[in-house]
Amino acid sequence: MQFLFRSSRIPVIYIFSLFTVKGWAQEKSIPLNYANPALLAEEIKAIKRVDLLYPDSAIKEYRRLFLLSKEAGYPEGKINTLFYSGNLSMKAGKYRDAIRYYRGSVQFCDSTNPRHLLTLSYIHVNMANAYSNLSEYKEAYRLYMIAAHYAGNDSLQLSIVYGNTATVLGQLNQFHKTMDYLDMALAYGSTLRNYESKAVLLVNKGRCYYELGDIENSALYIDSCIGLSRNHKINITLRAGLVESARLDIATGKPADAIPKLQEAIQLGSLPGMPINKGNEALTTIGNAYLQLGDYAKARHYLGYAWTIEHMEPEEKLFVAEKLADLYARTHKYKKAYELQRSYITLNDSLKNATVVASVNELETRYRTSEKDREIIAGRLKISNQEKKMAEKNSLIFGIAFIAMTIIMLLLWRYFYVSQKNRKLKNMKEIEYLKAVMEGEQKERARIATELHDSIVSELTIVKMNLEVAAASSVPSGDFKGSLHQLSAAINNVRNTAHNLMPEIVLRYDLPHAIGLLCETIQKTGRLKIEFQQYGDFTQLQIPLKQTVYAMVQELLHNIIKHAQASRALVQLSCYNSLLTINIEDNGIGITGNKWQSTSGMGLNNLAKRVSKHNGRMEWTHPGSGDGTNVYIEFDI
Repeated sequence: MQFLFRSSRIPVIYIFSLFTVKGWAQEKSIPLNYANPALLAEEIKAIKRVDLLYPDSAIKEYRRLFLLSKEAGYPEGKINTLFYSGNLSMKAGKYRDAIRYYRGSVQFCDSTNPRHLLTLSYIHVNMANAYSNLSEYKEAYRLYMIAAHYAGNDSLQLSIVYGNTATVLGQLNQFHKTMDYLDMALAYGSTLRNYESKAVLLVNKGRCYYELGDIENSALYIDSCIGLSRNHKINITLRAGLVESARLDIATGKPADAIPKLQEAIQLGSLPGMPINKGNEALTTIGNAYLQLGDYAKARHYLGYAWTIEHMEPEEKLFVAEKLADLYARTHKYKKAYELQRSYITLNDSLKNATVVASVNELETRYRTSEKDREIIAGRLKISNQEKKMAEKNSLIFGIAFIAMTIIMLLLWRYFYVSQKNRKLKNMKEIEYLKAVMEGEQKERARIATELHDSIVSELTIVKMNLEVAAASSVPSGDFKGSLHQLSAAINNVRNTAHNLMPEIVLRYDLPHAIGLLCETIQKTGRLKIEFQQYGDFTQLQIPLKQTVYAMVQELLHNIIKHAQASRALVQLSCYNSLLTINIEDNGIGITGNKWQSTSGMGLNNLAKRVSKHNGRMEWTHPGSGDGTNVYIEFDI
């Protein structure tokens, strides 16, 4: 078993980076003193590149640079040095130290500065992770909610926040809520390329399915995490996935299958920069696997070593105590088993007491809040009494009443005037929308009539003439078979046209199924390869909205085939928490709004009006020539 050796000396790579910084300062004619913010920023970056290899030395250097940043009045330097020190303490399992660093970092952030908001979200997520590792779940959950507030509309950060919140809820055995948060995290991260975050969500969802008793789905998601981590060489999530897969093997009576996975996880733990906590879980799990196999010597080796580890999560320590007590009982060492059982009971009680303390603190907070509310109410009553005394004068009362009635009448008149105006505007919009729909339907009818006349009718006419010639001949010629082939082609064209005329397909199937059939039909023509993805529950959609979405997807794919010169397209359909989204991308030449409006059967304006009819929103982007086009549509349902 290999363990990461951490040196307390300053690394050679750091010294080289420091000389590079000094050279940069001389080239820029900057005075060589470390109170210069620009020079401090470069030195912090130099240390950040190697801090995982030499964490002890890096923390000392961060402390020095923090003092210099404080002297220079450089807030980013103070924030980053404390934040990076907290991250190193987290990886070493020193969670209280990490919390201290993170809290210090928050003090130097300015919540009114837009550049600091996302930083505040990062800090609160990491601080919440530290509390979660200490089994202080209530404080962790509170900090995750603060992190979500600071994240704003950043999809990646919201995906991370909700994924971590799901972990806390899982520790509290609220697995259905855990699944909801994991689904939200996956929805926010579905269009991003952050594979590490996606792998974490997959393994957590697998763990949640296991707790809900769904072994098949649990194994599916854990294996997906392992596969994704191997493909993209993400060692942290690979180790987590191997540990969870091994636990699943042990739980299903296959401890021998768990051994190779755990040995690989332990080897991964020896790599630089790997967090300690999952390494501890690998040790305790392999000890449990050997215990189930009856190899008590190896079980004692791993579990005994895990018991001596200083920085270990309380829940994991509780697991080790339980398994060691079981081991000593099986090997007839009842005294040691009794001592470990006592340790297990004591540790378990301490965790429960921590929960009780948190509940008491919450009650105290509520009590103090109610006391403040009483003081505010008492002050308001005093003010009210004074106002009543002042209002005893009849003339003043009459004046106030008259003014109040005048204001009310004006407000009522304004309300009815604005309401009537809004109704007129709404009616005008509906009329414009209906006109646009009618124009679109007329164009669609013209297009279908052209197709029927130019292709199908012509083909049937030729078939008719050939059949007449064949009928006049006593012996059927080769043209007779050709005519049959043409007749078959005409039938296929009629069938394809009929499919295009049948948006009522959504009445027979749900929306994802209908759009999936549409994509398959288009793919069979060989003109466009389409990847279709769906997420969420679509049973809550009403029929008018389903028909509108189907028609818009059909029209957009038709435009891609007709104008974009694309070979591939992606259709994503998602429905979560009363939000329906459609995302369509292609790899074509791209197209401008004016060209689209002039060549499309429906046009962007008509599409936008259909979206607006259902209280939706549409965006489309075209990065540049040859970069394709992306259309995004969402509806509140």
